[in-house]
Amino acid sequence: MSNKHLGESFDDFLIAEGAYEEVKTQALTDVLNWMMEEMERQEMSKTQLASQMGTSRSQVDRLINRDVDDVKLSTVVKAAHAFGKTLRSR
Repeated sequence: MSNKHLGESFDDFLIAEGAYEEVKTQALTDVLNWMMEEMERQEMSKTQLASQMGTSRSQVDRLINRDVDDVKLSTVVKAAHAFGKTLRSR
């Protein structure tokens, strides 16, 4: 019996299974939740985070409000860098 998904990327597999958007939304939500916890832990304001990210406070507000349909991966990477972390996708 052969595996019809052998050799595909994980994204391709999720798309084929009809789960891509759900998984992407959950992953972004998890990252944004972590970001909020890290902001609290480091006592970092939205203005400070925006400055660290090189973006506007309104962009940070969109992240915090979890408007995940409008969040770009590059923005999430900038947020991770603001906390000294690296975001990797595999």
